[in-house]
Amino acid sequence: MILNDLDFLLKILSDSLMAKFHFCTKLTATPDKAVYVSDIPNEGDIVYQGGIPIRLTEKIGDGGEGIVYKTNKSENVVAKIYSNKKLTSHKQSKIEKIIAAGLSIDGVCFPLARLHNSKGLFVGYLMPKAEGVKLGTSVFRGEKGMTRFFGTWTRSDLVSLAITILYTIKKIHDLGILIGDINGLNILVKSPTKIFFVDTDSFQINEYPCPVGTSDFTAPEIQGKDYKFFMRSIGNENFAIAVLLFKLLMFGESPYAQQGGSGIEHNIKTGDFSFPFNGKSNNKMPNGDWGCFWSHLPNNLQEIFYCTFKKGESMYDERMRPGVEVWLKELTIYLRQLNDGTLKKIDIESVKLFPKTDFNPNKPKYISFKDRCSSQAERRLIEKEISLWKSQKFLYFQKVVNSVGDSSNVRELKAFLSELSALLNVYVTDVMITGQAVSVKYAHLSNNDVFYREKMFILAYIGDRQFTHRALTFKELAEIYDYPLAQYVIGSKGKRIDGCHFEGLFFPAQLTFIVEHFLTY
Repeated sequence: MILNDLDFLLKILSDSLMAKFHFCTKLTATPDKAVYVSDIPNEGDIVYQGGIPIRLTEKIGDGGEGIVYKTNKSENVVAKIYSNKKLTSHKQSKIEKIIAAGLSIDGVCFPLARLHNSKGLFVGYLMPKAEGVKLGTSVFRGEKGMTRFFGTWTRSDLVSLAITILYTIKKIHDLGILIGDINGLNILVKSPTKIFFVDTDSFQINEYPCPVGTSDFTAPEIQGKDYKFFMRSIGNENFAIAVLLFKLLMFGESPYAQQGGSGIEHNIKTGDFSFPFNGKSNNKMPNGDWGCFWSHLPNNLQEIFYCTFKKGESMYDERMRPGVEVWLKELTIYLRQLNDGTLKKIDIESVKLFPKTDFNPNKPKYISFKDRCSSQAERRLIEKEISLWKSQKFLYFQKVVNSVGDSSNVRELKAFLSELSALLNVYVTDVMITGQAVSVKYAHLSNNDVFYREKMFILAYIGDRQFTHRALTFKELAEIYDYPLAQYVIGSKGKRIDGCHFEGLFFPAQLTFIVEHFLTY
């Protein structure tokens, strides 16, 4: 499942469904009561859809509420039969509303038809057959669970699964329905693009609440409340969605796990999130591989998770939490970057399903611009842009850097060359503020930038105002941080230029030198 940004938007628009229900804030005034049913059908018995007899042929699963059977009606349709006193009046009303509305979403096991026993009493319903394994017993079990059930999966498959789940949730929300009890046991996974939501009779529909929940998916503002006696909000749901995505990408670890701290529920209530972001940390990140997995997530995803789960941050409050559309957009970008090689070029471990070493932003793997190119034609276009920059340095910053049809590599190159041209323009105008301009330009430089190394080299070079120290600066950049340009500058006699020669060049020639070697290193 590979989507570009336009495809994502079109998919959202084209598949949007007209709401059949509505999000309610007030609970129904009708009390919920247990429904007593005598003569509960069992395997081999006959139940009735209207006047049509249907045989329960084989038991295929059971739970706290009832048993699921194969039927002789269809291979793709099964029956859920409630155990005695497990059916309630609210649940029966919801089932009847769903059936009357004729709801149908691929991968969502909505009730299709009422089932009665021989006495005409409501005993359960028909629903689409779910396939696959529970998310909670496969992906959430880490390497063991993945090896057992999805041994051939890649990280792209994992992200595709997240997108599939999100897109299905969006369709449910578009109907005016909240899931309520989002957790890893209510979602079955057959493939990255084929999933099933089960236990749909617990969904929150109109004034009927979702009467159950899972504490580690429950938002802080509703922790400890009895789920039967209040209506969940979209903000409550968005918290559960964020937890689900975090656990999916982190193979079952809770966002509120920590070492030496309190329990999950307490940490949710207090917003005590322990995974660090941009130097901010409570120093309680849980032991194990979790920090390694976290370090290789894209910076944008880390930021959204951090701001959602950490009390006091911008997305922590109920009404500010990111919704499905936000996550869909970010994960679609993540998937594209995994598939087009962008992330691999920056951090080779990031594309692995289970990275084994922490991401070190001070020592990312360097990939030459030549290797970033997907084709010879793209490389020729890049070489053309570099030649144009050399001949029109002071005008290049005025060039439109996002021309229609440009590949991501070409756009990134144009943007960087435009930056260099702007710096040259500053240099010509006022030599003294060039260093300041560079410092400001790259003050918030992210290691996700494909030109991270080149920009850091420029920053380090211009930032050293004492020319006599530049040889030492280059040596440090070359030996400690493995900066290819620094290695080239202080390289062997076989190199075309050494530190002294480079140091003696005028600033425009220094930048030209850097550009010339994009395709070399």
